[in-house]
Amino acid sequence: MGGPKRLVRDEGGQALFEMGLTLFFYLIVFLGVLAFAPRVYVRLAVDTAAYDCATAAVETLNPVRGVYQGRTAAMETLNGFRLPASRVKVQIWGVWARGQPVTCQIGYTHAGSFLPWMDSLFPGAWSKTRGRVTLLVETFKSQW
Repeated sequence: MGGPKRLVRDEGGQALFEMGLTLFFYLIVFLGVLAFAPRVYVRLAVDTAAYDCATAAVETLNPVRGVYQGRTAAMETLNGFRLPASRVKVQIWGVWARGQPVTCQIGYTHAGSFLPWMDSLFPGAWSKTRGRVTLLVETFKSQW
């Protein structure tokens, strides 16, 4: 008859708080992806272009042709990634003799972020992404 009374609590407020907290963390992760995904894309493009540049540059024993082939391969690779050539700097150096190293370095200058509020927080946040690859000139390459 007079048993213990159970308190009934309304847990709707707790569920709303937990949902708000979870959505906040999802928003932070989503904005982080939007802020850093373009940088990851540019990094992959620059590394690929540096490798293609070095691969094309070591295919000849002629230094002028090697530089031309390397630069052309790098620019075509970056063009395939739809990155503007005006922001690219290609440097190629080495000794074009059998078994000697040739290095290709690609530099790409890009803006901080495409999120409008990020540019207002960090004005002039231009940065440079670099990729460098060194390969040896083909040992069994004929003079052509």
